[in-house]
Amino acid sequence: MDANARAIGVLGTGIHVEPSSLNSSEVLATLSDLEMQGIIRQLLGRQFSKVLL
Repeated sequence: MDANARAIGVLGTGIHVEPSSLNSSEVLATLSDLEMQGIIRQLLGRQFSKVLL
């Protein structure tokens, strides 16, 4: 399963990034990719939310 699929699986109304083997640059790159795809959106304070269709 790729990083995007893993991230999508844990999205609820918001994201809380738990400690993991991913470093911060990998997490931010994945979140940016998901945002460009229109799957999530960034809120104030570097919070992210799944886009409801």
